[in-house]
Amino acid sequence: MLRAQLGVSDAQEDVYWGFKEIRYIKHLERLQDFLDFLSRLLPDVAIIFNTRAHEAVCDSDFWKKHDPAELRKSLQQADRIFLEYAEHHEHAFVVRYERLILGMQGLAPLFAFLGVQPDPDKLNSVLQQKHSYAQKPETLALAARLNTSSGVVTPPVETDDFPCKLDSASRPPMGQGKVLVACVVKDERARLPWYLHHYRSLGCDEFLFIDNGSLDGTVEYLREQSDVTLYHAPAEMFAASRFGTVWINELGPRHAMKRWLLLTDADELLVWPGCEQEGISGLIARAERMGLNRVFTPLIDVYPEQPCDQLAPYEPGRPFSDWCQWMDPVRHAKAYWNEQRLFLFSGPRARFKQAGKNPPIMTKQKLYFVEHGGYQNFNSHFDSYGRPSPLVAPFLHYKFLSDFGTRVDKAIAEGQHWRNAEEYRDYAEAALSSRSFMLEDSVPVSKGDDLRGYITALGNTIRSAGMCGSIHWQKWRLHGSERIQPA
Repeated sequence: MLRAQLGVSDAQEDVYWGFKEIRYIKHLERLQDFLDFLSRLLPDVAIIFNTRAHEAVCDSDFWKKHDPAELRKSLQQADRIFLEYAEHHEHAFVVRYERLILGMQGLAPLFAFLGVQPDPDKLNSVLQQKHSYAQKPETLALAARLNTSSGVVTPPVETDDFPCKLDSASRPPMGQGKVLVACVVKDERARLPWYLHHYRSLGCDEFLFIDNGSLDGTVEYLREQSDVTLYHAPAEMFAASRFGTVWINELGPRHAMKRWLLLTDADELLVWPGCEQEGISGLIARAERMGLNRVFTPLIDVYPEQPCDQLAPYEPGRPFSDWCQWMDPVRHAKAYWNEQRLFLFSGPRARFKQAGKNPPIMTKQKLYFVEHGGYQNFNSHFDSYGRPSPLVAPFLHYKFLSDFGTRVDKAIAEGQHWRNAEEYRDYAEAALSSRSFMLEDSVPVSKGDDLRGYITALGNTIRSAGMCGSIHWQKWRLHGSERIQPA
């Protein structure tokens, strides 16, 4: 009956679906053991955790008679249990009510697991059927707005007031892959071969570059890449664009609507345990199963044994890890919460900071799902949601290659970075290019599994603060953008 309602083909006549609804919130203390037993009993079972914004639950007719404080406490506990179970079990899915009513857009991961593709119109018809409680008008209105937005790539629109222009020799954007990798570059010709190799090895097959006035062959090299769409932006507008943020907020929705976007720098490589096997599509699938729309991607500075100015010159195309193999242990990292935003400080730049000044912020959240009214970058570190995702995949930051000193001098001369390159002036004053960064307990890092301890510690910090489940979908309310500028 349900298969017919959804418009699913009867080609596989031996496939049967059964459903059992359980109000898990009443059995949280025994839930994981029960689900493990159920999974052994029914090897092909799909566990679906239906969740909803806590405010809406407390206001619903069913729960109005319950104490809101106790109900919220139970909902928070349930959110964390659901999320962590889905993270470690590929047959478990967190489905938010606000996403479910979008139809296929919200239920695609579940139907991919079931191995069927229902007729979208029939699916939407089923979802619109009223049951014992009527849908909230405001929720239906939101779903209508999101559903009417096209998932097709918007053709580039050249306007006089938008400074980024599509390269005349660049291929048009494909808009077909699961993820678009975006990067703002200037004079990165040496790093690009290994950067592209790394992300291609993760399964990324579409790249968007915004060149900011390169003179070292970067443009010519990118024009040769068949999977790259290239834009140009005036070099003198980097600071005015909030260091590329304005450009990405415009071009991301044009080319990645209803897809995932990974925003990187040319010296940042996304790495996590099992990334070599799971790939970027597996990481995204895990985020979607957990009911998440973004992944927390903090920076980890990776450094060499010798001072940067004693290193052999970096050779284009070689792994960055041939030059830099060490990171600070996680116990040296500092973190604090400020109005539900997580500020991270770690690595040699924190250890050698100037007296009376804050070190560079290592917070980043740059792998996210693009949709109308959704994620927006505020600057290099923070976004419109503010709260960190409980799913963590760090960027290994290879800032300390052999040309570090030269790049510091160049950034100071150009004056296009934060506060007229104040951070780079501090690097020069501290003579970072001639310092040894090694500690007695520096940690070797060369693969994703080396980050397991760091990710576990950071993930526990985020989850212990209640940053999972429904709260993860609440957007941040600004009281002035100056409040989240980097220190």
